Amino acid sequence: MGTRTADSEQYPALFEAIGGVMFSSSAFSSSLQQLATTVNGSDLIYFLLEDKMMGQQLADITKLVEGVNKNKLITHPFMSDSDKQDALKLFKLCGLFVRIRNRVAHDQFHVFPTEALPDRVEARRSTRWSKSNVTTTIGTIRTLDRMLFSAAVCMQILDASILSTRNGHVSLRESRARAEFDNYVEAMTAIQQNQDKTWVWEVTESQYR
Repeated sequence: MGTRTADSEQYPALFEAIGGVMFSSSAFSSSLQQLATTVNGSDLIYFLLEDKMMGQQLADITKLVEGVNKNKLITHPFMSDSDKQDALKLFKLCGLFVRIRNRVAHDQFHVFPTEALPDRVEARRSTRWSKSNVTTTIGTIRTLDRMLFSAAVCMQILDASILSTRNGHVSLRESRARAEFDNYVEAMTAIQQNQDKTWVWEVTESQYR
């Protein structure tokens, strides 16, 4: 990861924020694989997902859940329609954060603070054929960390709901965890709909193409 002197005092905070995203990425991937295992009903699903990128893992389990209760001739472990709807809604929200996470993981970041954005950073991919640059903030990267971890928690809540209803107990819609799930989804939705004014992620075409 390259660095360029602009405000060297902010680099430790930048690196800490990126490290947080990597930690939450691990929690996200693990929760996603566990949810896939529960939906599929076999631990063997792990071997299909373990070496795949997060975006492909998300696409695979989305397709898996879309098939739930779709064809009566195909048997699979029970999953309620409400849990299916909640899962697909969550996966759709996660798509943006996974794509941004990939840029945080692979781009070169440089601190360039301004009066308006004292923690402003710029990023571009470390290749000569990079097609776009990113302007963001350290605070936004920290928010991405929280969103990925929140998504992981949501998947764990869904996993517990599927197992609970499968065993004849309460569903997510009836559980105490419902409010927690909804709060996380609301925060992710606010970012997607540009309602979170602290979120800064601007992509511009690279002049080096």
